[in-house]
Formats: sequence, C-alpha cells, structure tokens
Amino acid sequence: MGFVNDFATDDEVESLQLKKYWDKYKPRFKGNYWLGRSPDLTIDRQRKAFAFLVGGGGEYTPGWHIFFLKLGDLEAKVTVDVVEGSSKRFDENPFRIVWNLIRLDIEEGDESHREEVVTALKDMLTTYGYRGIYRQIPNTQVVFQF
Repeated sequence: MGFVNDFATDDEVESLQLKKYWDKYKPRFKGNYWLGRSPDLTIDRQRKAFAFLVGGGGEYTPGWHIFFLKLGDLEAKVTVDVVEGSSKRFDENPFRIVWNLIRLDIEEGDESHREEVVTALKDMLTTYGYRGIYRQIPNTQVVFQF
C-alpha cells in the first residue's frame, strides 16, 4: 500500500505510542497533544512506519523541516531543507519540491540501517508532498539531492 497522508485513529494514538513521541520530540509542548485534534501523519500501516513534523526552520533556515520517522523498531530524527530549484508559486505546473538532507539522527546511532531509513524517508517525503494531509498541490514533482 505504501505511505498515505492521514489522521491517526484513537487506537493508533495508543498502539503507535504517539503521545510518547510527541513528548520526546516536542518537549516544549509536552502534554499539549495536537491541540485537541487527531494527529496528522504520513503513515504506511503495512510496514508500521510513520512520520510527523516536529519542527521547522527559523529566521535563518526557513526551508528546514524536522520530522520524526519511525520505521518498525527504528527511530530517526530527520532535518531536510527545501532548496533551490523548488517552485516559488503555487500555480507553477509542475510544482517542484527539491529536498536536501541536512541531518539524519538514527536512534542509538545505528548507522547500519541508514540506507533503509533514507529509502523510507524518500517514500515518505514523496507522499508528504507540500504539506501532508493539509495541502497538496496538483502535479507535484518531488526531487532529492541526497
């Protein structure tokens, strides 16, 4: 089936331990889970893999996106950047998103799974598109510089 952009069910909030990961990767907002709405994920239910946005760039890194990615037993915190060559207007056809990998931290420092995590990351970002479940732009091309 592959990744899809979706909201987590109540059962998935528990079974995927989403509150635990929220508190771990968004400690500043500990306990304020998704502001009363269902968690939005890019999820592959067959592979038991999912990702959600945990942060973004600031004034000096506006294109940065920080994701938590769970792939089976593997956990990773990923920082990617939307770089030159990406579309600047929504009416561009095709609409292009060019991603560059800034940082990949695999929990426990297990680099032996790096290739597997990068492959899943690319699948996830292709599905995530412009803004996951909240906004997709027709005819989007996702390109990777990693």
